[in-house]
Amino acid sequence: MRQKINTLLLLTLLAVLTAPAFGEATANYYNNRGIAKEGKADSDGAIADYTRAMAINPKAAEPYDSLGCLYYDRQEFTNALADYQQECTLDSTSDYGHYRLWLVRARLGEATAATEALKAFLKHRQPRQSGPPDDWRVQIGWFLTGQLAETEFLKAAGNADTPQTEKGQRCEACFYAGSKRLLAGDKTTAADYFNQCLATGARNFEEYNSAAAELKALAEDAHSQAGQ
Repeated sequence: MRQKINTLLLLTLLAVLTAPAFGEATANYYNNRGIAKEGKADSDGAIADYTRAMAINPKAAEPYDSLGCLYYDRQEFTNALADYQQECTLDSTSDYGHYRLWLVRARLGEATAATEALKAFLKHRQPRQSGPPDDWRVQIGWFLTGQLAETEFLKAAGNADTPQTEKGQRCEACFYAGSKRLLAGDKTTAADYFNQCLATGARNFEEYNSAAAELKALAEDAHSQAGQ
């Protein structure tokens, strides 16, 4: 078995080394390895891999998104801001990059300016040419900028072609709804939405991980307040 695995690894490595986009493939490798390390609570190892991916392919937006989410979940919003800004610079069409940028700017007290910037992005946004319909993605932006009410936003999350898609949309909806409630100072409802996000079981979504991080931060804050 060991020999078979080693042979497979060697063939995979040779394929990567001879691929035209070697730098991009290697950057993806370190970005994915960073995500795996983050899933094992190895934040320092994840940061190192994301940073290495950036060095290998400075034009890749994905590592900046990954690192931005890691810093966001650690409540290190200034660091997250820099990474989300770079992600949106490298990929100006990134919906979720712009939504995360709005979130972190709002957390840093720049909600008004962030809303105007996101409205401008949505106004000039072009529909995607491939992949699933992007109506849902647009509605996230409308909700964040106050152009779609919370009740309508949550209702829209249920409009999906498959149960799997609906699960993902509900995960995202509950995270963003919880985030806006948190920004408004409504910690109780925010926590409820974050728990609903986790209840979807959509563990492969960044919003799922961020909801878990927000609940942890809220619990720590409540414990600290109780101790005073």
